[in-house]
Amino acid sequence: MAEGKNNRDANLKITGNDSYLAEENVAYLIDYKVKSQNVDGAMSAGSVYIRGVKGHEGYDSFKFILEKANDFINFDAEIILNAYEQALKPRANSSPISHLDESKMTPA
Repeated sequence: MAEGKNNRDANLKITGNDSYLAEENVAYLIDYKVKSQNVDGAMSAGSVYIRGVKGHEGYDSFKFILEKANDFINFDAEIILNAYEQALKPRANSSPISHLDESKMTPA
């Protein structure tokens, strides 16, 4: 995401985010806008959802969802791939997304 903020072709703007935590269930949402490739001066909105279960024995399961109605660009795919890489990056003695600050997540 940081690359997109500096990328003039993407012109990324984060418009909102939300998180949810209920026992082992986790959800995270990022709403964003990027520069339209079809209409000069327009922005195209999209959302990335990460939903899943943090397993107690290291068996985590997550879905990565990109939601966008039109005007897809390569940067949209890069966002979801980056989220996937960060979530599944191996960390010693930890769950793939244990680096999330659960104190800031909305309880169920």
